[in-house]
Amino acid sequence: MRIVFAMLGAGLLGAGPAQAQVQDRMVACSAEVDDAKRLACYDGVVKALSADARRVSDAREAESAKAKQAAAAAAAAAAAAAAAEAEAARRDSFGKQADSAEEIREVSSSISEILRDASGKPVFILDNGQMWRQADGFSIPGAKVGAAVMVKRGAMGSYRLVVEGSKRSVQVIRMR
Repeated sequence: MRIVFAMLGAGLLGAGPAQAQVQDRMVACSAEVDDAKRLACYDGVVKALSADARRVSDAREAESAKAKQAAAAAAAAAAAAAAAEAEAARRDSFGKQADSAEEIREVSSSISEILRDASGKPVFILDNGQMWRQADGFSIPGAKVGAAVMVKRGAMGSYRLVVEGSKRSVQVIRMR
């Protein structure tokens, strides 16, 4: 680095009063304590040397700005992906024993399959991968494959399955 300044200084020494000003500005830059301000000061001195130096410096600054913009976009995308993943994990935990998704009040899906357990009660497999077994003995009209359903949080830690368009619901227990 000192060699560069020595060469630059040697080239400037023989150039007269204008070069003396450049030299004075470089000395002033070297006195700056803050690294970023010192670098900006040196960049300003280099830009003042010639049109070519200004063009090179401007191109470097533009490239630096692009890199900062790309880094900011990547950080924003990573934050959005992390938020989406956290939301999916929260939604997946809805209805499980150790329910950590207290703020979720309901999950919407559709029935992809209806099975029966050993006692003959329906077991609803939803499109989102969740499996809910009916806990009470009531029938629910409209519960068929392809029907849109909503599982809602009920009283005292229970869950209710409601077929869209119906006012009736049945109590269900999450199996998977």
